[in-house]
Amino acid sequence: MTISDQRGGATAVKKTVSVVTGDRQSGFIRTIASYTNLPPVPLNVDTEPELLPDGKIKVAVNLQYDLPGGASSPAADTANAGPLRSTQIRENLAVILESDKPLVVAQSADPVGDRQVTIEVKATVLR
Repeated sequence: MTISDQRGGATAVKKTVSVVTGDRQSGFIRTIASYTNLPPVPLNVDTEPELLPDGKIKVAVNLQYDLPGGASSPAADTANAGPLRSTQIRENLAVILESDKPLVVAQSADPVGDRQVTIEVKATVLR
């Protein structure tokens, strides 16, 4: 899975998360960054693939991706709202994939600022 996080016209920051698991077996990754002046910042991914008779892969994906305030600048029309504390993204998806072919499965927009997050998933059958 590749998470592309873009603010305004800046180059997207990409984070790649990989999980190896078996047919109908769940796998997950839990990552938390802790800073002195910020609350914990999680990046959590749950996944459960299922091999289909036609060779495709059904994948359930659950994502929690948070961004602390200060890492993103608010839009000009929100200047009186005060400082941004955090932005949270939650995705719960079920998709059908072809082995080794990436697919953009979600694109989220910040409800206030100019941040966009794109989720690309790729499943590969290992034999």
